Amino acid sequence: MIDYKIYSVILCFFSIIFIGCESKKPMEDLVIHRFENEFYNSNEQNLKLLVKKYPYLFPEQYPMETWKSFLKDSTRLSIYDTSSRIFDNFEPISKEILEIFLKLETIFPEFKRPKIITLNSQSEYENRVIYADSLLFISLDSYLGKSFYPELPEYISLNMSKEYISNDVAEKMSQNFIYKPNDRSLLAEMIYHGKILFLNKYLTPFNKSHIKFHSDLSKINWAEENEYNIWSFFY
Repeated sequence: MIDYKIYSVILCFFSIIFIGCESKKPMEDLVIHRFENEFYNSNEQNLKLLVKKYPYLFPEQYPMETWKSFLKDSTRLSIYDTSSRIFDNFEPISKEILEIFLKLETIFPEFKRPKIITLNSQSEYENRVIYADSLLFISLDSYLGKSFYPELPEYISLNMSKEYISNDVAEKMSQNFIYKPNDRSLLAEMIYHGKILFLNKYLTPFNKSHIKFHSDLSKINWAEENEYNIWSFFY
């Protein structure tokens, strides 16, 4: 029979080893390439280095003078100034995207993390997040807050604030893993988008329902309060 004191020493020894191993476990981290910062902090002399680093962001059909003019464009500079203030600290969003990646790696072993690049692309609203296998582009100028886009309809500008970024990233990536059927019926479309929403909800448990549904909190509350009446109508 093992003496109690010896047992305590052995238990303590293994506890120290276990805790030590846990403390040495490397913290997950995610690299975000802030292209907009690199671009607007460059100059005409070193712009070629940036073109070499990000060739896919500088289409060859546009001459170098075009990119140089962007560095002096007052509108673009004003947008960059706003985005740099709003996204001065990108860490909270980075952590949310990391959680999305970790969950994707759990359920889709073939998933490989794309290179994440933020930029001010001044692209269409539908292209505010682009996921192309090895690359993930996030247009920060599409997330400057509802009041920044007075010319847009409210149902669109409502989604153009930074708390929607991780949801849009998860949604784009979910679309990549959900098969889109050839059936174009309403029921097929509902099932398809329902699957995307289901996966999105799993990937972003930190997001509230109104963000996942691209809606307003008051509208989500109304839908929940009137759920019985809504379903009764369809029945």
